[in-house]
Amino acid sequence: YGDIDSIKDPEAFPNLILSDLHMPEMDGYELIRHIREHDWFGEDITVVVCSADWTKETEQSCRSSGFDHALRKPISFSELNKFLAFIAAGMAKV
Repeated sequence: YGDIDSIKDPEAFPNLILSDLHMPEMDGYELIRHIREHDWFGEDITVVVCSADWTKETEQSCRSSGFDHALRKPISFSELNKFLAFIAAGMAKV
């Protein structure tokens, strides 16, 4: 999706959002704030942040911002596959 309006379409509601933390139009923090404030997807949506910029401060900021999980980049296909299996198994919230 390229903008916040495109994810508000009820026909396109996802079960999972993977978002980079640093994006040109809207960063991950702004995206999660919009999602959580407006409750477009209900409480069942799982939002995962991906970033190569990983410090203790970043981790704490992501947790307090409302992301459900965080993945450090680079992430291998194998790691991503295991993570998606974990999500699919219904253990999305920690």
